[in-house]
Amino acid sequence: PEQDGSHFLDRDGELFGMVLDFVRNGPGQFKCPEGEVEVAQLLQEAKILAVSALVRYLRPEEAPPEVEASGSANGPKEYLGAPKPQNEAERVSRLRSLNILESPHESRFDSITRIVAALLDVPICLISLVAEDFQWFKSKQGLEADRTPRNT
Repeated sequence: PEQDGSHFLDRDGELFGMVLDFVRNGPGQFKCPEGEVEVAQLLQEAKILAVSALVRYLRPEEAPPEVEASGSANGPKEYLGAPKPQNEAERVSRLRSLNILESPHESRFDSITRIVAALLDVPICLISLVAEDFQWFKSKQGLEADRTPRNT
């Protein structure tokens, strides 16, 4: 939550709806707001949510540089997982201190993943907790596995 206790969806559901519309349908079917103030607000929301394609669509000069796909003529490189943060030991220690890894599933989290999967119209939605060498799913929709290796 934000400092005032709100969650990001509370800021402006209409802006989130526009971002979601862009992500779902792409720029070809996207209806951009007409006013400069509305465009600036949508641009800010796109930056907060890290939807660089929408930032690039609205203001190409403000978009982050595109990252080229990794790989070679022989095919894509093996995925080694996301880089570990500098505070990895502290992060894992804090996670373990919560005693939540591999705890029973809770309906309140399952409600969240069901709602998000429906809102975003996606087949898989997870609440995952990442330990040293695996990720464990506190809640899951559309996936049978309870955990996977960290580098997947």
